[in-house]
Amino acid sequence: MYTNDFVSINENGIDLLRNRFPYKHIEFSSVSNYSIIDGYLLRNRLVIFAFASLLLLTSILLFKKEIPFYSDFIDFSIHPHFHFYTIRGLGLLLFLPIFILALGIILIWQALIKSKILEITTQEKSFYIRIRDIERKGELEGMKNFLKSHIYKVKT
Repeated sequence: MYTNDFVSINENGIDLLRNRFPYKHIEFSSVSNYSIIDGYLLRNRLVIFAFASLLLLTSILLFKKEIPFYSDFIDFSIHPHFHFYTIRGLGLLLFLPIFILALGIILIWQALIKSKILEITTQEKSFYIRIRDIERKGELEGMKNFLKSHIYKVKT
């Protein structure tokens, strides 16, 4: 009924998914509480920020060392002993800091994406499930009503 990459909610209960295959089934009767909270799409944001900062710092240091090289690149290419393979190596050297900078920026951007999180609490454990796709489809209110009717119907 309500499905994304992480969860499938239907009449039988709640299935937690990995690679679109269920690895854990939660009966509605075992759910003690649920809530929908605001959160972030990535779980380990501090690790991602640290790695992205390291990439950005590396890129800045590479740019700082290669700035004189960028200005002299045209003079190098006119030299008669300058071969095709040397140009390919220099091209790699020129684009490496740009690639590292772009990767760091993309990681920071991904870490800042907000998402709705479905928090399901059972007697054993709490589960935090990202439901961004369900929210984008416009099915969030329907899912809330479905969970409210099924979870609290079982409790009474």
